[in-house]
Formats: sequence, C-alpha cells, structure tokens
Amino acid sequence: MIPIDPKTATILALGFISIAAWCFAGNRISRHRRLLAVLHMELAAARRCMTDTPRTETARDFTETLDTAQIRLRQESPATTGQAPEKYRYLLSLAERGMNPSEISTTLNISVAEVEQLLALSAVSGGRTARGNAMQQSDIF
Repeated sequence: MIPIDPKTATILALGFISIAAWCFAGNRISRHRRLLAVLHMELAAARRCMTDTPRTETARDFTETLDTAQIRLRQESPATTGQAPEKYRYLLSLAERGMNPSEISTTLNISVAEVEQLLALSAVSGGRTARGNAMQQSDIF
C-alpha cells in the first residue's frame, strides 16, 4: 500500500463524502421530480373535470334541490305542536259553565271576536267541552 499523508487523506475523505452527498441529493431530487410529475398530471385531470361541468349548472342544480327540500320540509312538518295555549283550553270550560263570550274575553284578556272564533272553530272541529260532551251550536252563542 502506498503511504498517504494526512492532508491528502482528509481531502480524499471529503471528496468521497461530497460525491456520496451529491448522489443522495440526486436520487432525492429525482424522486421529487417524479412525484411532481404525478401531481401535475392529477392537477391537469382535475382541471379538465372542472371545465367539463360548468359551475353555474352545478350550482343551479344544488340550489333547486335545496329549495325543493326546504319546501317539502315545510309541507311535511306540523305547523304547531298540537297543544293549545292554556288560556284557550280554559275557554271551553268557561263556556260550559255558562259564561258568554264577553265575560270570557274579559276573564282571559282576549278579544270578544277571538273568543267567538275559537268557540266556533272548536264546534266545527268536533271539539269537546270540559265534561267531554260534544259541543253544540247553542253552546257557542
């Protein structure tokens, strides 16, 4: 073996390390270039898809679907919970006890017209009095 002085050995070692680093970096750069090429192709495909379907048409279809769903929801959901306010439930029992619409309106703090309307609606809908009897037209007025 040929004797090498320490200075030359250091220079050779640094040279080998530099070559190894350059090769490693070259492999890494090559890998990144391949990945970049794949991503570029995927981006191009996505752009083609976006231009194939006009955005306004898609947005319009979504808006129409949403509007239809909202209308259907409003039609299918009940307008009320089915439970009348407490003062309206007292209205029938007061009418059954013989109070006239004017007295009921004063007691419940609602208008006479509202009392008459609620009594008429209750009679039309087959409403019952507090005793469970069917209301008669004569019970209203």
